[in-house]
Amino acid sequence: MRAGAKGRALFPVYDMGAQAGVMRALMQAEIPVPRLMWSEADSAILGAPFLIMEYVPGDIPSDSAPGFHGHGIYFDATEVERAAMWRAGVEHLAALHRLDWRSLDLPNLPGTADDIRGTIAGHIELLESWVQWGSMENISVIQRGIRWLKETPAPVSTTTFLWGDARPGNIIHREGNPVALLDWELASIGLPAFDLFYWWWSSEVLAEVNHIPRLRGLPDRDSTIAIYERAFGQSIKDSAEYAETYALLRLVIMGVLGVRASVSEVYTEDYLVENGVMRALSARL
Repeated sequence: MRAGAKGRALFPVYDMGAQAGVMRALMQAEIPVPRLMWSEADSAILGAPFLIMEYVPGDIPSDSAPGFHGHGIYFDATEVERAAMWRAGVEHLAALHRLDWRSLDLPNLPGTADDIRGTIAGHIELLESWVQWGSMENISVIQRGIRWLKETPAPVSTTTFLWGDARPGNIIHREGNPVALLDWELASIGLPAFDLFYWWWSSEVLAEVNHIPRLRGLPDRDSTIAIYERAFGQSIKDSAEYAETYALLRLVIMGVLGVRASVSEVYTEDYLVENGVMRALSARL
């Protein structure tokens, strides 16, 4: 089961109906997601709208401290096995991006537009709504990042369906193989490299906030990009700078929201002041 937020939340809006619509569309496209059994919009039953899904047995890389770099199936695997799990996750991400999203019966998602400029504008508008909701107007690197996105010409690129929360911790594995992709609350339409760099940097964040090294054997950044490009069938070179800057800014904003909503056991107040994604974003700007 998955329910909308009750009490303090990470995001201002949790559209469970949209999540249900995304899952139904992906089921029709034969993407491995848990089978949706029921979607309930009435908050009176459990205090928030909720989804009921078919149980999928398997193992999930841990997001709980110290994260998958410190325990769980990635940590317990051999270097060869964990590299294979990483590669399979990136290849499933590419499979999502190969979908013809315009032919899917998707709800109206952020970034849905007729051209890339409209798509980018939709993403910036979403980030600005998070910044306002989280009272981040005084964090200079965030304001500089938003200005950069607005002032930098949008790359000429195809748009794809985006997972939005693409990371190892949102994949159920069985015998090392992905069998279900989870959590569609941040699904959108946008540059495919948005998802790829979110995958990369969210993994880096998880190691940093837990003060542990990245696991040995995991493909490095360039190898991860190469795995993705082979599976996707296209180069991301022309959109990489814009997409990575966006992914960094989004993770900075989400980190602040995570601290202020107190929904994460790994973020601390210090993370609002100094962290790896802030340094990487500042260097880019």
